[in-house]
Amino acid sequence: MEQPSLDVDCSWRTRLGTCFYNRRRELRLLETLADGRVCIVLYGPRNVGKSELARYAAGHRRLPGIIIDARKARVEATGPIRPPSSLARLLLEGSRLARLVEEAVRLLAGFVSGVLVVDEFQFIGGVEELEAVCKLVQLGEYGLSMLVTVSEGAILLGLLERLQGYAHLIPVEHLDKEHARGVYDEYAEKRGCRLSFRCFWGLVGGAPGYLPLLCPLGRDGLEVWVDGLLRSLWEALVEAMDVLKAERARMFSEVYRLLTGGPPDTPEKLKLAHLLVERNIAYPAAGSVYRPQLPLYLHAVRRALKGGWPSAPKLLEEICPEAVG
Repeated sequence: MEQPSLDVDCSWRTRLGTCFYNRRRELRLLETLADGRVCIVLYGPRNVGKSELARYAAGHRRLPGIIIDARKARVEATGPIRPPSSLARLLLEGSRLARLVEEAVRLLAGFVSGVLVVDEFQFIGGVEELEAVCKLVQLGEYGLSMLVTVSEGAILLGLLERLQGYAHLIPVEHLDKEHARGVYDEYAEKRGCRLSFRCFWGLVGGAPGYLPLLCPLGRDGLEVWVDGLLRSLWEALVEAMDVLKAERARMFSEVYRLLTGGPPDTPEKLKLAHLLVERNIAYPAAGSVYRPQLPLYLHAVRRALKGGWPSAPKLLEEICPEAVG
C-alpha cells in the first residue's frame, strides 16, 4: 500500500506484484545507460532487488532494450523492441555471453541508445569473458550499453578485481526499514503472509525477494530454513578459524567486527572477508566495508559471542518470538 512518506512508483509493477520502492540513488547512477557505451555491474546480497532495479532502469524509461534472465533462460524486450525469438533460441542452446551479445547488437542495430540487461550473468559467462565484453562496450564497438547483475560472491570478487576501468560497479544494498515495510505491507495485503514484519525484518532485512519464500512458512518450515542457513554459516566459520589461525572465541569476535563495519586491516582479516563473500555470508558494501547478506547471520554470531552457538529454535525465539508461539 502506497504511503505518502515513501519513495514509490506505482506506475511500475515488480514481479512480486508490488510498486517499485526507493532506489533513487542507484537510478541516478544508472542515468548514463541512455548515453550508450557504458558497462554497469549491479551487485549485492541475494533478493535485495537487483533484477527489479535493472528491469526498471531499462523498462520504465522505455529504452530500446533486451533483458536476458540467465538463471531462467528467458528473454524479454523493452521499448519498441519485440520479444527476440532468435536470442531466446541461442540462450536455450547454451550459447555463451559473447555470442548472445553479438545477437543483441544485431537486434538493436539502428537504435541510438540500446541497452542489454544480463541478469545473473554467471550462468552464461565467466569473469574473463565479461571483462572482454565490457571493454568492447566501453570502446563503442557494440553501440549499446550493458547492465549486468550478479549475486554469487565467488564471481563477484573476480569482477571487483578485473573490471575496474572497464565497468561501473554499483552496490545494491538492503532497502531501509520504512521502504521494506511498504513492500511487505503491499505484498501481504495482496497475497497474505504468515510472518509478521518484525520477523521478516529480523531474518532477512530489506530483501523483498524473500517474501514468496518465507510468507507461506509456519513454525516448522521456518526452523528448517533457519537451520540450513546456520549450517552454512557454521561451515564458513570453521574455515575462518583456519584462516585466522585463531580459537573459536577470537574467530567469533573478528567475524562480528567485520560484519558490523570493521574494515579488514590485515591480510588475514582480508582473507576472512573474502571467505565470507565467497560463501555468500557477507558482501562488499559501499565505503570499503563488508556487511552480512542477512541479519540472521549477525544475530547468530552475536548470540555465539554471548553464550554458545544457537539452535534454529533458540534463534527464532530471539528474532521473532511471535512466529514460534
